[in-house]
Amino acid sequence: MNTLLNSLRNNLDLTNMFAQVQQTRLQFTRIHALTEAWHWLLLVFICALLVAYVVWMYRRDAIELRKSTAFTLILLRVAALVGILFFYLNLERLTEETIVKNSRVHVLVDTSQSMGLRDDSDQTQVNRIAHVVQELAEGETIQGLREKHDVLVYRFSEDVRPTEIAAFPRVARESTGQANGLNAEVVANVRKLVQIGLALLAVAILSLLYYLFRARHNQQNETGAWSLLSGVVLAIAAVVVVGVGNLRHPELSFTDTLGITSPDLTQVSTNPDVANPEFDLPDVDWASALSPRGTKTRLGDAIEYLVTKERGGPIAGIVVYTDGRNNSGESLEAAARVARGFQIPLYPIGIGSDKQAKNVRIVDMEAPQRVYPGDNFKITGYIQAFGFENTSVTVELISRPAGIAVDDESQNTVEEQTQWDLGSDGQTRPVEFEINPDDSLEGKRDYIVRIQPPKDDNNPRDNQKSGTVEIVTRRNRVLLIAGGPTREYRFLRNLLYRDREIQVDVFL
Repeated sequence: MNTLLNSLRNNLDLTNMFAQVQQTRLQFTRIHALTEAWHWLLLVFICALLVAYVVWMYRRDAIELRKSTAFTLILLRVAALVGILFFYLNLERLTEETIVKNSRVHVLVDTSQSMGLRDDSDQTQVNRIAHVVQELAEGETIQGLREKHDVLVYRFSEDVRPTEIAAFPRVARESTGQANGLNAEVVANVRKLVQIGLALLAVAILSLLYYLFRARHNQQNETGAWSLLSGVVLAIAAVVVVGVGNLRHPELSFTDTLGITSPDLTQVSTNPDVANPEFDLPDVDWASALSPRGTKTRLGDAIEYLVTKERGGPIAGIVVYTDGRNNSGESLEAAARVARGFQIPLYPIGIGSDKQAKNVRIVDMEAPQRVYPGDNFKITGYIQAFGFENTSVTVELISRPAGIAVDDESQNTVEEQTQWDLGSDGQTRPVEFEINPDDSLEGKRDYIVRIQPPKDDNNPRDNQKSGTVEIVTRRNRVLLIAGGPTREYRFLRNLLYRDREIQVDVFL
């Protein structure tokens, strides 16, 4: 069983869902409006036309200027056009926050009566459900799954829907800041870009100062005049480099990029779906919550309900603890087919032995709901046995007033007792009791069909079945009013006369 659980945890790890992710990026929003090819051709043609016009105009008007000055003026005008183009393309900073819900693992535990059986091959000599209780209470299954997923535990038996017992949130983990792209290497690269930009800016300032204080006054020094052009080019390059460094990671402050302050790269995850380490986990009495009381095993219904509930959601898988096959409700094949269609994996964990344990049980009981004093009625119990072929047992019918405590046997009355031969393994045989209630009895009474099992019966929980019978002393009175002996009147009158629980009075 431990090997299966370890394999289960490893497989479910593959479907781990990550915590909250926040990402900031830059985008030209106008580009999304340029959906046709001619849109781009027109934009490129207009930009090329404007650049050509600017160059032509400045070359014509700057004939008398020095080449360095002319090139500087052309560069400034082209830079202005590029700025207009940026404004037109509408550069925006977008922050996207992706919140991924924690994946969930559903654990289904079979609580039918067969889980209360004790297998002869089990050296621990405990029943089947005790192994599941011990694993959930003391084992590492839930804690191991909580490292990656939210865990929800259900029980199922004869009900169409499984019953939720407890929910365990995922264990909180610390994020290293890498969810938004920040780490020490990224910060170092940004600082290098900013340092390069500042170095270019310093050289540009020196070039411009040289031009202002020396080269500008020397009209004959053409080489020194180029300092104006180099200063402008370097200043523009410096602004672009520093801007790129800041825009790539706008969550960094300017002092962080300069190295004056250091950003906090370790932050605890703020995802509300990740459990706080101090969160109070539910205190579950597993032995009581998983008591095997169900008379049926609706495994297919339980799986189909969870698949329908979780389809499209972040479900990692369904774990099933059970000792047998689906014997009621939706077929297991159909439920597995639905789960496969939604790509929800199933992880069955078998409990117990492949050999049928020795057991005698009352499968069902039939009794009327209402009777009258003095009227005979029948109560039928259906007995099934495994491992006790050709064995005789004592079957008794007990009556008691309804509503008293289950463990109070002071008012029990043994109505009848009989010896009954058990059939072959798995065969269900009916045993009938005929009851004639006393005229003094009235009200509700519980009737219990009970077996005195052999010593090696493995499950004493299923050795009896009970039903409530109401003994009524008054009949319902009906006044039938009609305008004449019509066909409908005669039909209804005869129908009511034949019902012994009804007293009919007629007014025509």
